[in-house]
Amino acid sequence: MTQLLVSVRSVAEADIAQLGGADVIDVKEPLHGSLGRAADEVLTGIHARLAGQAALSAALGELAEAPLPVPACFRGFVKLGLAGAARPGATQTLNQWREMLTRAQPLVLAAYADWRRAEAPSPEEAAELAGSHRCAGLLIDTWKKDGSRLLDWLGLDHLHRLREETRQAGLLLALAGSLRLEDVPLLLEVKADLLGFRTAACGSAGRTGSLCPRAVARLAVAVHGSARKLTSRTSRSRSAAWGK
Repeated sequence: MTQLLVSVRSVAEADIAQLGGADVIDVKEPLHGSLGRAADEVLTGIHARLAGQAALSAALGELAEAPLPVPACFRGFVKLGLAGAARPGATQTLNQWREMLTRAQPLVLAAYADWRRAEAPSPEEAAELAGSHRCAGLLIDTWKKDGSRLLDWLGLDHLHRLREETRQAGLLLALAGSLRLEDVPLLLEVKADLLGFRTAACGSAGRTGSLCPRAVARLAVAVHGSARKLTSRTSRSRSAAWGK
C-alpha cells in the first residue's frame, strides 16, 4: 500500500505532519535545494520529538557536494541526491558514504526526473546504482524547483517500468517532485511505496512557506482514504516495512 511522506523543516511542522496523517516525516530545508539538509539541531529536535511515534527520513544533500551525514542519534532513512553525479568519478565515493551511516540510517538514492539538466544519472541508471550498492530504495524527484512537476518529465508508462525495475532489484520506490493533490489518483496506479509532498502540503504558502494542516489532511485522505493520527504501534510497523 502506498504511504504518505511529508517534508518538514521544524519540530512544529513535524507535529502538523504527524497529526495530519503522514506515514513518514521527512526532514529537510527547502531553501537549500531539492534535498537541502536541515541543521543538526532541527534533525535532533524532530528525532527527540517523534522517535517511536512516526517513521522518519532526512535529506543529506547531493553526493557530488560531499554533504555531512546526519547526527548519529538520528534513526531513520537518509536520502542522498545524484545531481552532478553523471560527471566522471562522481559516484566512486558512494560506498564511503554508506560506511559513514549507522545501521539505523538506511540509504535511499535520489534520482531526478529532469536528470539531464541536473547532470545526474538517468532514473534507470540510478536504480541500477542503488541496487548494486545495496541501498534501501530509490526516490525519483525533480531537481530544479521551477514549477514543473514529476509528471511533466516522466509519463505514467515510464513510472510503471521504473516500479517494476525497482521491485526486481529489491528497492523501495518513492515518488516526489512538486506533486499536486490532483496527481495522487494517477500516481497511486504506479503502486510506489511512498508519495512525497512539500509544496502541496504548504497550501498557498509554497514550498518555502509553512506547512498547512488542512493541506496535509487533504493529502492523507487522497493517499490512504482518511486523515488519521498515527499511533506509535502503527508507526513502528511502517518504519519496519521500510527497512531492508
